[in-house]
Amino acid sequence: MHSPTTAAIRPCPDCAADVASDPRFVAWCAACGWNVKPHAPEAAGGLTRLYAALGRRSSRNLLAGMQSLSQLQPRLTASSLAAWAIAAVVHLVSLVCLAGGVYFLVAHWPNILAIFFGGLLLLIAWTLRPRLSRLDDGATVLSRAEFPALYALSDSVASAIKARPLDDIVIDDEFNAWYGRFGWRQRRVMGLGLPLWSILSAEERVCLIGHELGHAVNGDVSRGFFIHSAVYSLVTWANILRPDAIWAPHMGWRGLLAIPINLALLGFSHLAWWSALGLLHLLWRDSQRAEYLADYLAAIAGGTQASLSLLDKMHLDSSCELAMQRIALGNAKADMFDALREHVQTIPEIERERLRRVQLLDASRLDATHPPTPYRIQLMRAHPVPGAQVRLTAEQNAAIDQELSRLRGPIQQRITSGFTGRP
Repeated sequence: MHSPTTAAIRPCPDCAADVASDPRFVAWCAACGWNVKPHAPEAAGGLTRLYAALGRRSSRNLLAGMQSLSQLQPRLTASSLAAWAIAAVVHLVSLVCLAGGVYFLVAHWPNILAIFFGGLLLLIAWTLRPRLSRLDDGATVLSRAEFPALYALSDSVASAIKARPLDDIVIDDEFNAWYGRFGWRQRRVMGLGLPLWSILSAEERVCLIGHELGHAVNGDVSRGFFIHSAVYSLVTWANILRPDAIWAPHMGWRGLLAIPINLALLGFSHLAWWSALGLLHLLWRDSQRAEYLADYLAAIAGGTQASLSLLDKMHLDSSCELAMQRIALGNAKADMFDALREHVQTIPEIERERLRRVQLLDASRLDATHPPTPYRIQLMRAHPVPGAQVRLTAEQNAAIDQELSRLRGPIQQRITSGFTGRP
């Protein structure tokens, strides 16, 4: 792994201010913002710029509204009510198709037309049926019997924020963590990426679990089965109704007769698509609000300072991905997770500031599910939590590391294979 190096100083090509140049990181100018985001796309058109400006304004307004609250807690919003209403209409259409299909088949049997239309409606209802989320077949699910210390920590955090205990914990090779509900029984599952977990302190680990479990009690409607299945149905409608072409010249005069029908189908396809997009925008705004609340719940579990330092590390993903790639290609026999911790400890403040500014550029969008990390930090400072309800002792933390040690080798091999293309 690279050791810290002395950064060379050179003038900024735009404003001539001093720019520190560390070969491990991007050279950029803090004074004028030159090269803050290398390889950024070219300037967009007017509508795209307007969309970006609306995203920035929406992010700022949401932050201001959350900061002004006397207490952070889940609440019913106009956007969530609208999302539920749209989803209800979508599911009602699916139920009407199901009921209509059954009616035609039962009431008019054995009429051929009734059988045709009944079968068609049932086929549509089947196509639009809600899909349950499923864990990937290759997911590494940890059992409570083999990982008691990790589950004991998750149970303590769940109790602290008044969430139900987890059914399963999944470990993977991502620099990320997640929470979801899966299967008919809607099992509560948390995923922990070992690269992210390995760079966190004991207090930050408590906050990470608190944040993910917070999604179970923060009123996040975007993760609910009812609304997500409605989005799936709308997208399915859009794809089914969209004609391949408005006019097919090879069909001759029959192709001309099909033009009005195809135009009508295209119109219904666009209606379904824009309805799905509108529903997603409603969900995205509520998702950002839910992220703020999950951060607050994380602070209740592990403390405000640990929550702030966790947020600061969460947007080191691109830097850590590059560090893992260097290890995989340069010294695959090194312990990747120890080297990753060393890398994070040597990231200079100027690079951390660049990543924060990139966050403001990338996450201030109408279609972003997470608020910009600097905004999340601002809100935590505006609503600090005194103390922490869960303390992870050094012995307990060591026990968790011991339990996960058996997975380090296989997960490092999986990460290395992803970069090298070799099994």
